[in-house]
Amino acid sequence: MTMSAAKPTSASTTWTKELVQSHAKTAVLIEMYTLPFYLTVMTSIILPKEDDKSEKAVFAKAVYDIILSVCIEEMLHLQLAANLCLALDVNAKEIFQKPTYGEPVPYLAPYDPETMGPKMPNHEALLKASLGPLNEATLNTMLDIETPTEFDAALDHTSPQYPYATIGQMYDALLKGILEVEKYGPVFSWSTENQQSQFMIPPKFQQNALRINQTIASFGDAQQAVNLICSQGEGLNMAPVTEPPYHESQFRVDDTYRFYTPIQKNKDGKSKVVDPEEDDRAILNQYAHYGRFLWIHNQITHKGMEFPETYPIAAGAPTFEQGKAVGELVEGFDSFIKTLTSMWGGGGASTFFDAMYKLKPLPTQCWQAGIVPQWKE
Repeated sequence: MTMSAAKPTSASTTWTKELVQSHAKTAVLIEMYTLPFYLTVMTSIILPKEDDKSEKAVFAKAVYDIILSVCIEEMLHLQLAANLCLALDVNAKEIFQKPTYGEPVPYLAPYDPETMGPKMPNHEALLKASLGPLNEATLNTMLDIETPTEFDAALDHTSPQYPYATIGQMYDALLKGILEVEKYGPVFSWSTENQQSQFMIPPKFQQNALRINQTIASFGDAQQAVNLICSQGEGLNMAPVTEPPYHESQFRVDDTYRFYTPIQKNKDGKSKVVDPEEDDRAILNQYAHYGRFLWIHNQITHKGMEFPETYPIAAGAPTFEQGKAVGELVEGFDSFIKTLTSMWGGGGASTFFDAMYKLKPLPTQCWQAGIVPQWKE
């Protein structure tokens, strides 16, 4: 993965404003890394016919919906991370960048005990995701990305220490870095100008005292946003840490952080709110992303289910149809990036959740043409 800041080779000894900003941009970059990857895996699944109620068909649809539910929440995480960037004075033009799959991720070296063994590999190899259909390799990568922080030894991030074994560790370091930089007085503007609030809170949570502010105007807001991102991704903190084999029920989302749903419009144009418990896309949303992916893993490994059928990759030289499908995806993702940059740069209001849904058919077209989706030229 590439980013505007230099790739870190060893940790600095002191937090600076620039290093904090670089971490904040990496937080956005990670969300931008996961979204196309998850969409690629999800759209590789050949959805069964609606009237097919066989066990195989029901499982395939459930897997598709689970990955979609994660993509929806990744959009929320993307919004919060981008808002944090603006609060920390990062220029909107530097926030959103395309991921490069197959290259190291700055600051991050995730691992997963369930799929890679109980011993941490000393951060020798950074995550290098390879785009592909849903299979053992891509499912393991998805588990690696969402690995809970508790599976690594706790580190004191008062001074920078990276690469980090988990996304949660990176976010913890980011918060510590903010506190260290502002130890003797304000350094960041904490401006909310051009920050976005694209998700709504179901009515029964409106009075929640711990309600999350989607716009970030203070360190407290940043802390709550990070808690939401990590709770939805990794799940509740565990003490003591459980031993493998793991079960999805061990990785639940704190109910405080389960109430966000995207803004949706009725036919009359008015906003409506969908309760997560009633939202078909929120399947297994009581579990964190790690727990949801673990459910898929356990169904296949321990319950005898087979991976859902995926589109085959055609052999031979790329065809015109394949080139056209890839070109439309690249163009669509370029437009997605431009839309986000414009929104956070003050270029007018858009619904960025709708922007994600406009992306969804494009990787599907690639799979149907027999080629793995590619998100950049």
